Amino acid sequence: MVHRRVLFYLGAMFNLSLLPGPLSRWCAFSEIPSAAEAAEVAANCLFSLATFEVAFNSRAMNFALTEQEHSRVWRWAIVSPDGVILGEGREPTQARAKGFAEKALELVAA
Repeated sequence: MVHRRVLFYLGAMFNLSLLPGPLSRWCAFSEIPSAAEAAEVAANCLFSLATFEVAFNSRAMNFALTEQEHSRVWRWAIVSPDGVILGEGREPTQARAKGFAEKALELVAA
């Protein structure tokens, strides 16, 4: 389960007030400095922490993730503050997975 403090921490870490719109930049798992926060976010990883990235939505406190399932498949998901998967899918490239995740995150936040 992802706690609100983790989402708040991720939002503060990337200084969302300086970013346009509600979505933060994508963050690689290795860029999360706190082991506790990294462990909570990693609970949603199904395949590879080496390819795992998150983007935070400040309005809804949800976050998007992408990770490589295998060489030609990238998983994306939208996760609530309670750790519930609100939506997920698979795409042939990381760029498409991020695009779908960003759109889904905006729809969930609306």
